[in-house]
Amino acid sequence: WCRSTITYNLSDDVADYVREHIHVSNNYDKEQFNRYKKYFGDAIPDSVEEFTRIKLHDTDRWEELKSQYYDRRKAYNLSKK
Repeated sequence: WCRSTITYNLSDDVADYVREHIHVSNNYDKEQFNRYKKYFGDAIPDSVEEFTRIKLHDTDRWEELKSQYYDRRKAYNLSKK
């Protein structure tokens, strides 16, 4: 589905369904998911798509994860020294 089709040409019900179920991840999302999964483990979803949905739809949680990511990465790297 093209985003403009979802935005302009579908009924609201169909557009909402498509937005909820569309595959939203790309290669960058997969790489980022793997990095975050390394530091957060089970605290983030088990799938790239669920992770990407957080980025797109839950901005408060995403901002919190980003902030915590740098702290966890730093602590992880210090523990490996």
